[in-house]
Order: sequence, then C-alpha cells, then structure tokens
Amino acid sequence: MSAPCMPSRQVAASAATAPHFRVLEGNRLKGPPASEPGLTTFYTHTLCPYAERVWLTLLEKGAAFQLVQIDLSDKPRWYRTVNSSSLVPAIEYDGTFYTESMDICRWIDNNLEGPALMPANDNDRQQAESLLRSKDSVISAGLSLASGSDSRSWGIGSRPTGAQRKGFESSLQVLAASLQQHGGPFLLGKQLTLADLSLLPFMERFDLVMREFLGMRLETMHSGSIQTWLEGMQERPSCRTASADNSLLLEAYRTHHSLDFFDYQTYHAASCHPQLAYQ
Repeated sequence: MSAPCMPSRQVAASAATAPHFRVLEGNRLKGPPASEPGLTTFYTHTLCPYAERVWLTLLEKGAAFQLVQIDLSDKPRWYRTVNSSSLVPAIEYDGTFYTESMDICRWIDNNLEGPALMPANDNDRQQAESLLRSKDSVISAGLSLASGSDSRSWGIGSRPTGAQRKGFESSLQVLAASLQQHGGPFLLGKQLTLADLSLLPFMERFDLVMREFLGMRLETMHSGSIQTWLEGMQERPSCRTASADNSLLLEAYRTHHSLDFFDYQTYHAASCHPQLAYQ
C-alpha cells in the first residue's frame, strides 16, 4: 500500500503556541538537507512511536526544526550517512548528528531553549528517572497484550491470555501510583516531563488496540487514572500535532494487523496525519 506522495510544505501546529515547521519527504531529496544555524533537522517516520517522543519534545520546547520523513520500507541510500543503523529517529543540529530516542530527548531538553522537561528538584527528578526506567516494562507488557494469543511481537492479535491482561495492568501500577501521589494532571503533578512524553505514543496505540480489537477498556484499570492522564495529554497542542488520526490509524491496523506496519509499507508524512496540511 502506498499513500499519495506529498511535496515539502510549511506546517502550522494545532495551536498558536506551537511552532511552524517544514515537512520534507526523504525520498525526494538527493541527500540530507544542508545544516542551518539554530535549526534542528529531525529525521523520523511520523508513525513511529519512538520517533514521536522526539517530535513531542521538539514541539513542547518550541524549537525551530524541519521534519524529514524517512520511508522505512524504502530508505533513501543517503540516510546511512545520518545514522549508520538506518533507524529513526535522528536529529542534526549545527552539523552534529544524534541518535536513540531518549538520548535525543534528553539532549533537546538540556541544550535547546524552552520549558524544562525534567524537574529541578532532586527528589522529583529521581522519581522522573524511575518512571523513565519503568517505561520499557509498560511497553513490553503492552506489546504482549496487543499480540494476544495468536500473533507475533508488534502484531495485533486476539484473545489475550489472562497473564497478558494481568501483566499489562500490573505494569501500569507505577504510573497510577505516581498520579495518585502527585495529583496529576501529569505523572509528576503540575510539571510535564519526559516521562509523560516518552510513554504517550505507546499508550495511545495500546488504548486504540484494546478498544477496537481486544474488547478491553483502559478506563477500567486503576480507577480510570491512566485514562484521565491520557485524555489530558491528548488535548495538548503538541499531541494534537504529533498524534495520528485515530480513524486513519485504525484503518491501517485493520489492513495490516500490525503496530509496525510502516516498517514494511510506504506511508508518507501526512498519510495518517491530515493535520500536516498545506499552509
């Protein structure tokens, strides 16, 4: 399946507080865009949850950036000069390249202007780091749940086992406990942190798969606290910009029965993101 190819364009995020950014399709370029002082070049696939962490971080910082969509099913040859693994995400800033999603998010928070995305208080910072360490357990349990009893990892199956259901709900306990301790709306209370941004892309996908394929509801877990957090996050301008349209993403899930279908099929930057519209 191939969605219509979209040329480069200027995109305005979904609120006045979010920056404009340019979107480029990597396969239409002969090589990496030229480095520009003070401008971050963000190499991504708009459907990759790991790369979405970086996108959200750039938007929350109010950073100036251009987005280069890398077709993971047909990567441009030049992309290996950006990242030798050919994976996304990657960024370039003032001639230096950075890879690995969380390393990039930390670099952006530490080096670019904008609101801090980690607490200054030592105790709160330790709690944020603890939540960041827990994210892999949440993601692993969510992927297992989505695969059910009859699909591969990153696949979308059916009939999840009791152990898969229990494992996913148990993995969310640390998030629910933090929300209860700090009172929300974010995992550490009033301050949005990288813990929120690192988990959101995956939790959105798990929530959609649970509702549409597994007959489960996130709001039934942990007194609905995780669902409330998720819905609050989805109202942020950054999230409305970076999140895929649910109806289009669901259509893709039903077609491919896979959470990582974009690794094998061509989807352009706006294929499931109609908000990346012409300006």
